[in-house]
Amino acid sequence: MESLNKENTEFEACSSCAGMWFDLGELKEAISWQENNHFELKTIVRGDGQPDHAHGYICPKCEIIMEERQYAYDSGIHIDGCPCCRGIFVSPEDLGAIGTFLHSSKHSDEAKIAHVDTYKALNKLEFEHRNKQEALASKIDGLFKFDDIKGLDKLTNWLIGELVDVDSFKISNR
Repeated sequence: MESLNKENTEFEACSSCAGMWFDLGELKEAISWQENNHFELKTIVRGDGQPDHAHGYICPKCEIIMEERQYAYDSGIHIDGCPCCRGIFVSPEDLGAIGTFLHSSKHSDEAKIAHVDTYKALNKLEFEHRNKQEALASKIDGLFKFDDIKGLDKLTNWLIGELVDVDSFKISNR
């Protein structure tokens, strides 16, 4: 990835395939920037080849394989997203298609609402996940500070409770 600067706005792009990387929330900013500057981002990046998509894209931040997903539910536009940092990689063609999709009279309002709703839902899930991790870390920390058999009993009961929760979750989601 290389950093490009256009009118005091920084973008990250792949010099091989001309795809662009956006951290969480940056795609919305980039699309807004395109609208305000009457300029297409895909024209500032030049690639000399096509990516090897057969093996999946690797997140430049987390170095894990990204997952393909559809942009805005029914757009037909596929982007690659990192399940860890939630950044996304967009090909130049898809970046243009996203702009077209958002401006189409048929989907404009629905797409913008879906985009905002998705962003809010992801932020809420991230917040809830972080809180659950902190609560779990606190529980585990408290469980392993014991001097007698009562502490071991607490740990055992807690683990059994967690396993029951996992089993009931699996059963309810079948």
